[in-house]
Amino acid sequence: DLPPGKTNPAMKKGFLNNTKGSLYGEAGSGEGVLPENAGDPLGYIPKKLRQTCKIVDCSNPEYQEQEKARKAAEESNKMNQDFRDEMNRDMEKWLKMSQPDKWNNDLPEKSAEPETKESTVTIEVLPNEPPEEVKKAQPVDYELNKNEDSLQLVVHVPGLESMQDVALDVTEKSASLSFPLSANLQALEVDLPSSVHPAKVKAKFSKKKGSITVTMPSLTQN
Repeated sequence: DLPPGKTNPAMKKGFLNNTKGSLYGEAGSGEGVLPENAGDPLGYIPKKLRQTCKIVDCSNPEYQEQEKARKAAEESNKMNQDFRDEMNRDMEKWLKMSQPDKWNNDLPEKSAEPETKESTVTIEVLPNEPPEEVKKAQPVDYELNKNEDSLQLVVHVPGLESMQDVALDVTEKSASLSFPLSANLQALEVDLPSSVHPAKVKAKFSKKKGSITVTMPSLTQN
């Protein structure tokens, strides 16, 4: 027994000094034997898989020569087939050109090509008439009132739902309004009796009264 904390040495003292006999038997040491697939470039593949599969080494010169011969044979066969196909097409064309009557005689009776009838297309040109909405447009009634410091234009627009798409243009001497097609109202242009200030014009729409009131301050207003 060894005291606590001590272990037997791995090798006894003077072990290598004994030269009376051989260290191992005639077969040698069993350690360090090369594995079965040592030296095999495909040794990393499992043995059973190598036995059941046909593995080809593409870097083998013999394999490369076989592949080169196979590709050359395929290319030659393809060129020969293309040549034969081209010759057959040319032969058919030559036969049709040299014996045109033969092909017509081979057609079955009453197999004449159907007659083609000419189709006639009639295009009716309609007059350039304005849209129906423009035809129904009604003239607009208005009133122009002159106040002390402004002009007031009251335009009656029955049926107008809002001021959307209503264009108002006021200059110093005139005022004009245009309406959407759905309102069926003609455009209005009014000459003013005195000059107004276009930048200070105000317009108010009343759906209840069906009118647009345009207030235009006079240009001479202080």
